[in-house]
Amino acid sequence: MRSNEFTAVMLSFLMMLALVSESLADESTRASSEETIERRHVFTLFGGSTRDGAEQGATIGLQYEYRLTKVFGFGGFGEYLGGDYDTWSIGTPVYFHPYAGWIIRAAPAVEFDDSETIFAFQFGAGYEFLLSEKWAFAPELKLIYSEGGTTKMFYGVSVNWEF
Repeated sequence: MRSNEFTAVMLSFLMMLALVSESLADESTRASSEETIERRHVFTLFGGSTRDGAEQGATIGLQYEYRLTKVFGFGGFGEYLGGDYDTWSIGTPVYFHPYAGWIIRAAPAVEFDDSETIFAFQFGAGYEFLLSEKWAFAPELKLIYSEGGTTKMFYGVSVNWEF
């Protein structure tokens, strides 16, 4: 993807996020007034593989989510992409929990390697399987759009601890 295409993808996603947020605002307000969230904090350890066709590497990271309502949350993450990448990433995701165990995550991010710093945008989805009251396991998939035209795909699993 070239820089203009990257910008178009970013703007399209932000417009979609604004529309979805607006349409669900009344519903989330109603849900939050009817139901209380027992555990607002979610700490996650995730790992898997990232590839862009030619390059591949193992990925490991940590993320934190603060649940504003049953539907929306926000947080931060840090991850290391090894193998052919040797890159660190940090970002600030927004979480959307549309139904049951489904999680949709969108995050602007910054990637750091030895020679440069690159802006990126991550969009992903997963499904949580409850292991106990506070623990969950989630397979997940995400696309990483990096400035300069690189598109990577991550697939892996996460272990979530809610407190």
